[in-house]
Amino acid sequence: MVAINVMYHSKCLVSLYNQARQYKSPKDTTYRSIEGVAFAELTAYIDECRDCQELTVLKLTDLARLYSAKLEELGVDPGRVNTSRLKDRLLAAFPDLNALTQGRDILLAFN
Repeated sequence: MVAINVMYHSKCLVSLYNQARQYKSPKDTTYRSIEGVAFAELTAYIDECRDCQELTVLKLTDLARLYSAKLEELGVDPGRVNTSRLKDRLLAAFPDLNALTQGRDILLAFN
């Protein structure tokens, strides 16, 4: 179709975008397994921080950078890490971890 003065119906356009997103997003099993390895290394780092005797406060932005660096080490282009989803995954993995908002930063601290 020639796209001169032609408009999609909004539902058709959304459907087209959703189909394109399926092909762009890496949903294969190798990506998920690599992502799982990077998340496991991140949780191991947080466990090490919890084991030291000092009061540990972690910034979510620093953890997101560490997570994306681990993904790059494993050969995956992480793009932009969704910090809200990462925070939710970390709070689910560590029940005694609390998220505190201080200005623009989100801090994670143990009870």
